[in-house]
Amino acid sequence: MSATQDKMFADTASMYDANSEEYATAAKRELRELTLSPSLIEHLGDLSGKRVLDIGCGTGNSSRLTLSCGAREVTGIDISEKEIITAREIDNGKMIAYFVGNAIDDLSNLGKFDLVTAVLSVHYCTDKGMLEKLFSNVQKVLKPGGEFLAVVVPFAEYDGYGVIISSPTGQEGELSNVSLLDFQGHKFLDFDDIYWSEKTYQEVLEKIGFSVEWLPCIVAEEGIQKYGESFWKKFLDDPIYKIFLAK
Repeated sequence: MSATQDKMFADTASMYDANSEEYATAAKRELRELTLSPSLIEHLGDLSGKRVLDIGCGTGNSSRLTLSCGAREVTGIDISEKEIITAREIDNGKMIAYFVGNAIDDLSNLGKFDLVTAVLSVHYCTDKGMLEKLFSNVQKVLKPGGEFLAVVVPFAEYDGYGVIISSPTGQEGELSNVSLLDFQGHKFLDFDDIYWSEKTYQEVLEKIGFSVEWLPCIVAEEGIQKYGESFWKKFLDDPIYKIFLAK
């Protein structure tokens, strides 16, 4: 990796290590519980008997979700040692193995998987070459017929539903600032990451041989009942969470 890439990942690991409790709380906020989680459950379907790799697993929320969908075995990797320690403490005794690791590095020692997931973890790649390397590493560990499901947030100036994203020039691929809040305006934390367009994600995936399908993000009935349909109109018209399935 280049010095810029090394610094980005080092800074990201330090950020998550320093703010692991705040991020763990933010990961359970209503936007995710009412939209992202039900969307993932819908698209993951029945994972009975399948082996899953969860890239950027953090404290294990997405890893536990795949296990709840019936996965036989789940492996989670994350660059934050503190988050991996927390995940191991939470899931002690469950069929989830957690490791400190970077998906830009060779993943072949982990074996082959029926499904690889990456939930809000791809947007730390500093250039298209790094995206290609990550996606290529995923491709190499998929079994024949295996699938790659990821959640990304393509770049856009965004302010709504407890997410504020801003960047200096509004160009994709540059460092952007993110604030996470609840619907009442209470802030959990700020952090920096890098956003790419849906077009860029698709072009890089197709370049290495994946076919790509973009899947809808839904709002749980609980969310509709609690806040009303009009509250969610902006989100459903253009969800901040974009989900792709690559094969």
